[in-house]
Amino acid sequence: MSSFALFIPERIIKSFTWGMINIHPSLLPKYRGPSPIQSAILAGEERFGVSIIDLHPKTIDAGHIVAATDAVTLPTSLFYPEIEARLAEMGGELAAAVVNDWDRFWPQRTAQTQAGASHTRKFENADGIVSFGLMTSVEIWNIFRALGHQLSIKVRLTGQNRWVFLEDPVLGPAEPMSGPPGSTRYCRPILWVKARDGHAVGFKQFKLEGKSSIFPAGSFCANFLAKYSVHDPCFQ
Repeated sequence: MSSFALFIPERIIKSFTWGMINIHPSLLPKYRGPSPIQSAILAGEERFGVSIIDLHPKTIDAGHIVAATDAVTLPTSLFYPEIEARLAEMGGELAAAVVNDWDRFWPQRTAQTQAGASHTRKFENADGIVSFGLMTSVEIWNIFRALGHQLSIKVRLTGQNRWVFLEDPVLGPAEPMSGPPGSTRYCRPILWVKARDGHAVGFKQFKLEGKSSIFPAGSFCANFLAKYSVHDPCFQ
C-alpha cells in the first residue's frame, strides 16, 4: 500500500500471513506522516529516498524497515510533482525487488530507531503565505516547490489588505539586490522581489484578490505598483 491516510486495523493486518507492507517516500524514521516530500523540500533537503516498511498497528509509519533505497540527490530546481514522480518510480522498483525476493528481505527487516525520527503534518491555506521581510529567497522558493501544486502562494502589498497571488516563480541570480526587503525591480518579463537575505525571487504573473484576471509582470507593475517609489518595499 502507499499514500493511504487511515490506520489499518490490527485484525486486518494479522489476517495476512506476512502482514502488510507500505511504500513511504522518505528514508525513515525521518519524515513520518502525511507530507514527507513537501516537508523535506521545505526543510531544504536535497537528498531523497524511499522506505518499505511493515505496518505498525498503533503508530503511523513506525513499522520495521523491510528495505530502503539509497539516498539520491535531486536538483533544487525540481518541484513537488517531479520529485514525487521520481520517488514513485524508485518505490515501485524497490517494491518489485522485495516481492520477487521476499525470503531474503523479510527476515532481515529491522526496527526503526527513535533517533532522528521526525513527523510531518497536513498543510493548510495559511502555509501558502510568504513574507519577503521575514523569509529568505530560498525559503520562499522552497514554499513554491513544496506547496505550489496544492496551495495558492500569496503575499500582501505594503499598506493594503488585499492578497496578491504570485505565479510562475523564478529563483534570482546569485548577486544581491539593492533596496529593502520587499522592494522590486522589473526586467521584462520578470518582476524581481528582494527577500530578507538580500537575494530575489522573480515572478512572471500575478493575480489580485477580488479580480479574475491574471496580470503579466509588466502590467501588474503599471497598474498596482506605480504609487511606490523605487526604494519602497512594495510587498510585506
